[in-house]
Amino acid sequence: MEAYPNGVPSMSIENIKQHRQRLSVQSYEEYYGITLKEALKKEYTVPGFEGMLLSTRSRKVSRGKYAVCKECKCSMKKEHINKQGPPKFSIANGNVVGTFPTRIPCSTLGKERQNRPINEEDISPVLKAFMSPVRPFGYVFQHHGGKQKCISGHYQFFETDQNCVTGALNYMDKNVANNVFVMICGATTPRQNETIKAKTSVDIELFKDIRTWFIKNSSCRAFKDEPLPSNIEEITPTIIRDSTDAGNEEEVEPELENTFGGVTYAFSSAQDPVEESSVFKTSKKFACAMVKQSNPILMLHGGNYAKEHEVDIEAVLPFAFPY
Repeated sequence: MEAYPNGVPSMSIENIKQHRQRLSVQSYEEYYGITLKEALKKEYTVPGFEGMLLSTRSRKVSRGKYAVCKECKCSMKKEHINKQGPPKFSIANGNVVGTFPTRIPCSTLGKERQNRPINEEDISPVLKAFMSPVRPFGYVFQHHGGKQKCISGHYQFFETDQNCVTGALNYMDKNVANNVFVMICGATTPRQNETIKAKTSVDIELFKDIRTWFIKNSSCRAFKDEPLPSNIEEITPTIIRDSTDAGNEEEVEPELENTFGGVTYAFSSAQDPVEESSVFKTSKKFACAMVKQSNPILMLHGGNYAKEHEVDIEAVLPFAFPY
């Protein structure tokens, strides 16, 4: 097996092109019965290999040779040229998912001919939760701060009764979601309060533009029959404070206090937490965690209501599977 000096296998341009039919856009579209968007095909088009679905991250390692993964190298031997299916771990084997574009059309009346740039920092976890057409979880975004402390928190996802939640877009007729919560806990400065609220607020124009893009471009079934969001004027999560007098901490180090630190992500089952042991299996483990002030680690597993096999993952995580 020919390999790049650092150990990465390589193949000649001629050898790769011998597998054109196995890795072609045409074969992919015929097998899955779909037509790939031009923007999506462009993401997997390597110059000189037009019409094939390849990784643009691969590099030419020497004259006439490209780096390939070991698995694809093993699946693209001469004896495999006439095989009908693509290599097991290739992009052409059902892995054409794409990435969310960096520019999308505006949907606002009067701006239809303009494009909006999309930056990663613009898409907050709260916006992502609102964008999901299917929400099998209750989303809790908890923040805390205080003087001489940066803002940090926990993002938790609790399984909920899918009979009530799955496929139900509560915000279409009510501007406050009943399964997306923002909590501000403990001591915070007034400016930290405002920073948290700004961070978790939803830019309605941005929401409309992204939502419209998904409805028009995603092949996810959950987006197919969704109405365009032109009549939505406001979307807000449910905001919960642990006390009415919080938020009055004196500001000491504004530069530190108004920055966001680390965030932990946690998942629970439909049975967690319980009063006696929280998300821990025993009350003893719960007590030890409280004494050590350690964060609970919650793993996702099926509850009484969740039927994961009935939920398309692209409907729950649309930004991970935009097309």
